[in-house]
Amino acid sequence: NPVFEALRDGVPATALYVQQFIDNDERVRDALKLAADRGGIHLMEAPRPELDRMTNGLNHQGLVLQVPPYEYAHPEDL
Repeated sequence: NPVFEALRDGVPATALYVQQFIDNDERVRDALKLAADRGGIHLMEAPRPELDRMTNGLNHQGLVLQVPPYEYAHPEDL
């Protein structure tokens, strides 16, 4: 799952959204544990239509990770 991989790889994140009434399978438990262990990541529950809206209808598998905007380096700094 891309969310689990991002959490495992230390991608900066501000919130983990979990679909309401999702099956509490191993991937969900693992993602929640990683987010909780890292700290600073808000754990939120949201209905599927809200997750669909957040992802513009893309496949989210019931998990959405909110990350801060990427900060690009200025070409002169490279």
